[in-house]
Amino acid sequence: MKNLANATNLEIINIAMKYFLLSFLALVSLPIASETVEPFTGSNKTELREISLGMHVKDIPDNRFKNYSCASDSKELNNLTDFEQCSSDGHGLYEVGLQYDTSENEWAKINDKLAGTTIGGHPVILSIMITKQGLVQGIRAYTDPDARTYLKRQAYLLSKRVKSHYGTVNWECIDKEPGDGGNKKFGPVFIDQHCIKTFDDKKIVVESKFYRAPNQTGKEHTNSSTLEIFSLVPIPD
Repeated sequence: MKNLANATNLEIINIAMKYFLLSFLALVSLPIASETVEPFTGSNKTELREISLGMHVKDIPDNRFKNYSCASDSKELNNLTDFEQCSSDGHGLYEVGLQYDTSENEWAKINDKLAGTTIGGHPVILSIMITKQGLVQGIRAYTDPDARTYLKRQAYLLSKRVKSHYGTVNWECIDKEPGDGGNKKFGPVFIDQHCIKTFDDKKIVVESKFYRAPNQTGKEHTNSSTLEIFSLVPIPD
């Protein structure tokens, strides 16, 4: 390395920028980026970006999200406050799909892990469940089956990262065995796991799948993760 005592100001700036970029790239490669899932330590903390359970949809900043639509029929919405244009489910909840708006993030243009709607670097399909009063009762995300090949290749690992984020203990998991439902190993691997954790008046549900289903041949296989976060606070009348 060039002796800094003999370096010009421009050379010193170039060296500083090099180490800044190396440090930044190390940070964005962490399993759960602050741009996606943030630490949860209480009922007022966010789960995904500025979304927290129990908050009103009008308080979700519109400049951070885009492309709102009804999860049931893909009907487009102008904003989240139009959620009642969607059909409600058996629990009286309206599920609305939405995407992160990363158009102002310059780093997203050079790093796929920061582009689009992602959790821990995994592209996901994201939606929120809303009560008739406009309160966020739940959050649902599953790995995007249409993501780029190299990004969805490790989709089954998202559930592991989520479990690590929320604490590795006190998960109740059910692991299915090869042959259950006709599903078989893909290569040497078989994963079909369903896990639940309950704490702080909320329930976290994660699923991870990696196997060959009966209708899949050749290189076809199932590779996915699902995340659901539900508030256990009763829905108001």
